[in-house]
Amino acid sequence: MSTQSVVQSDPQLSRWLSIHEASIYICATHWFVEELCRRKKIPHILNGKRFVIDRRDLDRYMEAHKVAPEAVWSEREQAA
Repeated sequence: MSTQSVVQSDPQLSRWLSIHEASIYICATHWFVEELCRRKKIPHILNGKRFVIDRRDLDRYMEAHKVAPEAVWSEREQAA
């Protein structure tokens, strides 16, 4: 079974994710997630040279960067 199918289908997913697993979890590239860690945009643990990310921190990051529908619709109405 591939890592992608495990990450997407397992409701009891491990709390701690590698960069690869985290990128699949948030539908982003490996590079993007690694840059989030390097720029300290998301909390992480550096285990040797390997980043380890808490899944709950990824959830909080995604919620914090969600665009509200009202804001998008307001901008479209103003542009029209």
